[in-house]
Amino acid sequence: MVTGRELCLALYSQGVLAYDEEEIRNLTTGGDGYAFTFLKNKISDIEITPAQLALDPCTAGCVVTDVRTGEVRALVTYPSYDNNRMSGTVDGVYFSQLNEDQSRPLWNNATQVIKAPGSTFKPITAIAGLESGAISLTDRFVCKGHYDEVTPPIKCWYSSGHGSLDVVGGIQNSCNVFFAEVAHRLCLDENGVYESSRGVENIRKYAAS
Repeated sequence: MVTGRELCLALYSQGVLAYDEEEIRNLTTGGDGYAFTFLKNKISDIEITPAQLALDPCTAGCVVTDVRTGEVRALVTYPSYDNNRMSGTVDGVYFSQLNEDQSRPLWNNATQVIKAPGSTFKPITAIAGLESGAISLTDRFVCKGHYDEVTPPIKCWYSSGHGSLDVVGGIQNSCNVFFAEVAHRLCLDENGVYESSRGVENIRKYAAS
């Protein structure tokens, strides 16, 4: 079994990190407790990346917006890289390392990656349901912790169930079951015939507007 200390020391012996006598001494005498702090600091300082250590997940992105104005308050991508080594004259060796890094640090995960929006999309589903007449403000659905109209059932994040919810409660509780039922109703025509493409088009219409 390879210990955390041995893994950190291997980064020096294999040339991943430049030789540092003090750090090697600290790792040798500090044990696995110090090794954890060492790795955390090296990743934080972008001296090594999660991909180099085969850590998963290796990438992440975050965008924070003002819900009132849509103004971007924060935009972060991880992993990043040292801008100083890419300014003026480019460090060729460093640039090559970035290109070969499996965690793709040159790729902006906050702006260039297509991800499922998750629960942030639920209000759009609610708007589509209300505007199309599939649901009303007074309609209530009961969440028992799972939605059984499909196979396999859709689980709610709250396994005990939220109970009876209207659309406001559905949004407040981010209830999976409530929005599964809204999506189901969006797929129904005036005769109650289910067609999945109908629901997709209904949601797309309001998501794009």
